Amino acid sequence: MGIKPPQEKFKIPHQINGIAMQAFNAGRAECLIRRTPVPVTYVDFHAQFPAVSHLLNCPEVLCAQRLDFPDFTVEARELLERVTLDDCFQPAFWRKLRWYARVEPCEDVLPLRAKFGQREGSDPTLGWNFLTSKQHIWITGPDAVAAKLITGKPIKILDAFVIVPHGLQPGLQPIKLYGQLDVDPLRDDLAVKLVELRTSVKEKNPHLAGGLKVAANSAAFGLLCQMNVKDLDSPSPLHVFSGQTIYLTPKTKLWEEPAEFYCPIMASLVTGGSHLLCAMLERAVGDMGGQIAAMDTDSAMIVSTKKGGLVPCAGGSRRLKTYRVPSGHSAVRALSEAEVEHLRERFETLNPWRKTLKVAFLKLEKENFRPDGQREQLYAYCISAKLYCLFNLDGGKLTIRKPSGHGLGFLQSPYSIADWERKKGRKWTEALPPWIFEAWHFILSRELRLQHVPPSWLKQPAVMTVPITTPQVLERLGYFKDDLRPFTIVTVPFPKKEINLLWKGFFVMPYTEKLNDLHGRPMVNVVSGETFFIHDQKSATLPKSAGWLCLRTMEDEINRILSRAESKFCTPNGGTCTSKTIGLLMRRHIRAGEFRYIGREASTRWASGPDLSMMAEAGILDPTHETFREYERIVDPQYLNEIRGQAKQFSTKLLSRKSGVAECAIRNFKNGKNTIKPRTLRKLTKAIHDLHSKNI
Repeated sequence: MGIKPPQEKFKIPHQINGIAMQAFNAGRAECLIRRTPVPVTYVDFHAQFPAVSHLLNCPEVLCAQRLDFPDFTVEARELLERVTLDDCFQPAFWRKLRWYARVEPCEDVLPLRAKFGQREGSDPTLGWNFLTSKQHIWITGPDAVAAKLITGKPIKILDAFVIVPHGLQPGLQPIKLYGQLDVDPLRDDLAVKLVELRTSVKEKNPHLAGGLKVAANSAAFGLLCQMNVKDLDSPSPLHVFSGQTIYLTPKTKLWEEPAEFYCPIMASLVTGGSHLLCAMLERAVGDMGGQIAAMDTDSAMIVSTKKGGLVPCAGGSRRLKTYRVPSGHSAVRALSEAEVEHLRERFETLNPWRKTLKVAFLKLEKENFRPDGQREQLYAYCISAKLYCLFNLDGGKLTIRKPSGHGLGFLQSPYSIADWERKKGRKWTEALPPWIFEAWHFILSRELRLQHVPPSWLKQPAVMTVPITTPQVLERLGYFKDDLRPFTIVTVPFPKKEINLLWKGFFVMPYTEKLNDLHGRPMVNVVSGETFFIHDQKSATLPKSAGWLCLRTMEDEINRILSRAESKFCTPNGGTCTSKTIGLLMRRHIRAGEFRYIGREASTRWASGPDLSMMAEAGILDPTHETFREYERIVDPQYLNEIRGQAKQFSTKLLSRKSGVAECAIRNFKNGKNTIKPRTLRKLTKAIHDLHSKNI
């Protein structure tokens, strides 16, 4: 197509890219009704990211000759003051959203990456919460509109700029995709065309269709935010750009190198647009008196039945006439199928394929239908974000329709798909293996107190298989160092934690398919290199001695996922969501503390499948596989003066009590001495941010 790489063509300043990357947030995934079976209609935005790219007219920007970034503060404020939900259903309105704003949140629902979990060492996750912060952050225009739709009030904008394309890059030329689909950059959107091509080949060539789906999302935003982790020839300091913050890091060996078509000013707008679609759906369902049970990036489970009505749900605002266990009199309102149809029709005005593909934009997923095409009531049971199951329930008959592989899919299958097909005499056609369906059938039968037969593999040891792909892993194989080679597949067993037997990290042993006879087999701890032995109570003839460990079972892993809490949410009365919480959840109210600057979203971890070097509990074996990369700041005089100015807003005694730092050290720092130790400075900085948040 002849489109030149954006950074080469536009020479976008690092600070603008830093603003865009601070505003970059991935898809929205959340559980809103927990451990409570509810009837739902399962809907999905068809090709959400390509559709958003089209609505924002991203090709106009990428094909431009040059870009300007003029001030847009007054216009952004005016737009937020008057915008309504109806405006968002007009395609022309979306082209007014190609802007960024620096905001001061005050009880505004915004994407927030934080350590919500109570577990020490938990990774940052993304949630949509009521955020209050005296520290300013940058967000996209679509995210600003989404916040207005959810809260009903405009967010406080301090300043904003808009992306204005000029001219047309010379040298653009049409291409033909797969020998059958013409794409002209002067009039066509590549991402939209790839979706059309995927639809035309889906039935004949599903593998090609899967690749085209990835290509369409890459064209819409993936290529535009791609960064590759690289080793530097020698340790060097890095310049960090994030919003208004610019600083140098200490010397490091790793660099996140922008890829050829890196253009975060467009990538962040596309992901922001996906958030706006979700906010529109949430607001529209709420305006109809309904409730969403869960969201997962581009899909949603809307509580609904054929005729609508009240559905028992603990924490719901509606009241049932009769008392139900365990929800009491509480309930939520289920929309009728007709109301859901009306809702879906509203989104058709934004459908890029309404005329070409004749497919609904907010489409009904296949799980809503029986094999003969007739609608069948679907139910959802959700535990936490991305951990849910869709099923049919006819009397006491339970049928699993769409289980989540999250939390279970990494485990070694207790049997192969070929074994299942030989036993059943038919072909397996689902994306996830059959044992995942069996696991969820067991979970739901137990939770709903239905009669069931537990899976035969339930007491089998829980293990996973991974390849050895880095020299750092080979160095820690101890007992097996001479037997295992690079790219060898190994088995990773999961021992139970036991009192008076302390260890950390993962264990490895040579690969084995037979998991019913592991008693006495050696395994090596990848952190310490120490050798332990597997103890199986069924096979053992002697009591377990020192250095022998029992393994967790598949049932243990199932119980572990049931114990997960939706840490991004709280109970309706503001209480902490725990593993025992059931019913309706509410967004937490967050007061921002210290901001910390990390790399883009996550590393390439798990991109090529599980790898021992990627396991957080094993310790960082290879820095390129960290789940997130935090960029430490050099303590320079300018930074010290910033913190000193903030420290002077509070009394020395209060800061000392809050931080644990001696009053004399705080007094000396306030008076201009720069001899403060880094650890002391971190304590003081955290205390200052905590006090700022408390005073909001």
